[in-house]
Amino acid sequence: MSEELRKEKNAADTTETLINECIKRIQELEKNKNNISGRVSEIRNEILQHVGATPEEIPFIGELIRIKKSEYEWEASIERILHNFALRLIVPDKYYRKVNEFVNSHNLNGKIVYQHYQGFTSLKEMEGWEQDERHLLQKVEFKPDHRYTDWIENEIYHRYNYACVDSLSEFDTYSEKAVTKEGLVKSVGNKHEKDDRKETLSRNNYVLGWDNKEKIAFLRNEVYLLQDKQREN
Repeated sequence: MSEELRKEKNAADTTETLINECIKRIQELEKNKNNISGRVSEIRNEILQHVGATPEEIPFIGELIRIKKSEYEWEASIERILHNFALRLIVPDKYYRKVNEFVNSHNLNGKIVYQHYQGFTSLKEMEGWEQDERHLLQKVEFKPDHRYTDWIENEIYHRYNYACVDSLSEFDTYSEKAVTKEGLVKSVGNKHEKDDRKETLSRNNYVLGWDNKEKIAFLRNEVYLLQDKQREN
């Protein structure tokens, strides 16, 4: 086989692999009804099966948060900031020991992070939380009437309530916890970061929200584009 034919075959194989990956993700999303797929989603399903819990009892944090429709211009930046937090599971007392036993005794072939939830009482009224529309907490909303909402809101306020700024001059006025629409993040300890990797910027990597219709539509369109590429070759 000539080098040119080998390259063409490798390109065709790569396209076929990408199509199959997208189809698998669509199937997972249709089954789980959230925006989280891949191995981390499979691990959660294995945990649920082992301990006899429902997805509502042991949710991903990301299933309980979404960007307000009026704030979609900040979606990419907020997804960057909350991504790892969103992939954390919440495990209540009822299932805590069983989850520990399963995770400890199995090779997960992946990574899972979970929070032991022992109940929570919000102190935001006593603490007098600052309600600034420029901050991240004012740009997201929580799944209605969920038992974990107060705790998640508290975590975001104290750990992830970044100022969402419109300019670098405004960015400079904050000593920490500021982000631009372009995704430049200033965090605690004067750390600066901007992640423009393709997989980070792709909607395929977004994890927030309890409705995954937009993500499924995105992936279906990706499949169509890849299939068009196949036909052209």
